[in-house]
Formats: sequence, C-alpha cells, structure tokens
Amino acid sequence: MFYSSEKNIIKVNKFRSIYSFETINEKANLIILKNDTENIIDYKDDLEIFKKNKKKYEFMDLINK
Repeated sequence: MFYSSEKNIIKVNKFRSIYSFETINEKANLIILKNDTENIIDYKDDLEIFKKNKKKYEFMDLINK
C-alpha cells in the first residue's frame, strides 16, 4: 500500500494529460505508407505432392494375411 497526497495526484494527472496530448500530436505527424501486401500468399499443393510421392509400405498387408 502506498500513500498519495493531493499534490502528488495533481502532478500525476497533469503529467498524464500532457503525455497524452504529446502522443496524439506525434500520431498526427506520422507518414501513412502504401499497402503493398496484396496477393503475397502463394498457395501450394505440397500435401498432394507428398501423398503422390509417398512410398507405399506393404508390411501391414503381410501381417494381416
């Protein structure tokens, strides 16, 4: 637990409002970049290729006989 005097509370609130005002001004001055992330996802058929190239093991067929 800590003690907060009225004077300290006023200082903290004043600092928070100044900081908030400064960050709003900084955000307003930011450069907006062009979006260049369209059509960057390249879908592949890796699973189908894997299934096609997968070696078939016949030991289960031997066990079941």
